[in-house]
Amino acid sequence: MPDLSDFSCLHAENIADAISWYEAQISGISLPNNLRGIELFETLKRNAVGEGPYPHTTLFESSNRIMTDLVLLYGVQWLVNSELPFSEFNVDFGHANTQGHDVMSVIRSPSLDAEVFNVAPTFFQGKKGKTLKKMRKDSSANYQMIIVNFDAVSECYQPRLRENETILLVDIHNNTTRLLEA
Repeated sequence: MPDLSDFSCLHAENIADAISWYEAQISGISLPNNLRGIELFETLKRNAVGEGPYPHTTLFESSNRIMTDLVLLYGVQWLVNSELPFSEFNVDFGHANTQGHDVMSVIRSPSLDAEVFNVAPTFFQGKKGKTLKKMRKDSSANYQMIIVNFDAVSECYQPRLRENETILLVDIHNNTTRLLEA
């Protein structure tokens, strides 16, 4: 039975399997019935979820990691099918931080570095600003990308980006994307 580490390198031949495996892992996660008030919030914030890709974390923490992982998976699926000159990516799921960026092209000339997050619209600008600052400081990649949930911004959102920077908006419900460029 595979685990998350089996998908640390994603490419056209395994991305569909990675998405299917991941979605199967999260399909059984649920809240106990009829929780309300303090009991509900204690369960969300204190009790380990017990299953899925992060069984030893709380439902609150698992949901943050899972939603970001799904954006990562569907974002990489777009990348491997895009016209960009990359076919294979090393990825960090959850909060692994084993490499410089969440998604990095295996081929490093030219190169792609991407940061991935799933965020509420009210936190998007702050998170985007911190992420761009990190990428501008730490990445020398030819392509620098933020991969984020589509509903973090409005449909008419147009960011100010530098020439090599892009934002990929990912809709995990419909498997659709929208690329924002400078």
